Amino acid sequence: MDYKVDIPKIMLGLNIIIIGLYILLGNTGVVDFGYLAYFIKFWPLIIITIGLDMILRNYNLGYIGSVIFSIFLILAIIASTNGPAGSSVRKFLTVPENPTSWSDYWGGWNINIFDFTPAETKSYSEKLDPVPKAIVFDMSSSRVKNASIILKKSPTASIKYDIMLRSKTGDEKKLSLITDFDGSLTIKEPEKNDIDLKIKMEVQIPETTVCIFRGTQGSIEVQDNWKGSLDFAGLVNYSIKAKNLDENFEFKTVSGSIDVGSAKNMRIETGSGSITMEGTTGELTATTISGSVIINSFENGIIKTTSGDISVRSTGKIEIKTISGDVKVESVGNMMSISTTSGDIMIGEFNSNSSSSKISSISGDVSMGLGKQASIKGECSSTSGDINLSGLKRTESKNGFMFGDGRGSLDISTTSGDISVLER
Repeated sequence: MDYKVDIPKIMLGLNIIIIGLYILLGNTGVVDFGYLAYFIKFWPLIIITIGLDMILRNYNLGYIGSVIFSIFLILAIIASTNGPAGSSVRKFLTVPENPTSWSDYWGGWNINIFDFTPAETKSYSEKLDPVPKAIVFDMSSSRVKNASIILKKSPTASIKYDIMLRSKTGDEKKLSLITDFDGSLTIKEPEKNDIDLKIKMEVQIPETTVCIFRGTQGSIEVQDNWKGSLDFAGLVNYSIKAKNLDENFEFKTVSGSIDVGSAKNMRIETGSGSITMEGTTGELTATTISGSVIINSFENGIIKTTSGDISVRSTGKIEIKTISGDVKVESVGNMMSISTTSGDIMIGEFNSNSSSSKISSISGDVSMGLGKQASIKGECSSTSGDINLSGLKRTESKNGFMFGDGRGSLDISTTSGDISVLER
């Protein structure tokens, strides 16, 4: 009796055997089912297999697609094992080194969930391929007591994690770190566990990727000049350190400090944190309660503090309001409005020649140097403080003076503070 060998059926049976072998090895612990979630992205191979078998059937080659699928299944088994062979195949298939929880995978449709039992610092790393258009760094979990994020410019996208315990634990705990398909990064709280975490993260991404930050406490450092979009609106007690930004910079925090190079426009608000910046090419608004403000230069700005000192090197137009903080401005080229209660005010060089400027203080002293470009008519008044206008051309007013053509105006008033206006 002649037997006809049906290769397509043999290959179908072989694939079923390989799948059964994968399940058997998983049940016995030889392979890790945690990698199964990553193989879902290869599902189009099933369509390719069926298509090839249908096309090549008339050429007695209707098993080629099944052979390709068998090879993939064998590679998947090897990739799910420990050791050098498994690591090499995972690299070939672009599968992360860390297994994922398959049950959690279906619940949140996530591709990277790291379940572990932390005893000391745990480190993980992964590549984001393809490069996401946007990433949401969500560190708002109540278990994350401190999150430090370092942002570096790179043509590719990758993330490294260091996770540390902040509270003692006597038994095993689990944490899930999740990366969604849409490129968002979140921290999932350990279920029914009470442990505090500190997370340090180093991120390398292109400038074209939009970065959105959410969190309660931590710090963010942008190590390179950045032209892309950075959204810091969802942060609470965070400190920011960045170089030059080509976009607008807007940030509000309770106690974090801000150290930024330059940006187009800046709007910053902090409680007790200090503000340090190079300057802006547009508008600046900086508000703090007790933190100091140090700025190199800007064209147009508003600065408000309660008790923090203010130091500005060079500005075109400036408005400052403070209660007890001292104010130091080295050079002013346009309009100036400064108001303090008890803080001293020192203007190194005032060069306004057409605008109306005003300085007022209750108990703080005021000292000012007039630059060569200044052209103002000034008026000073103090209830109990001394007024020094030595060397200036006086007007008919008791404490009035003229400098240059007198096109602009300057009004300085204090209650008990001293006033000194001299030619620089």
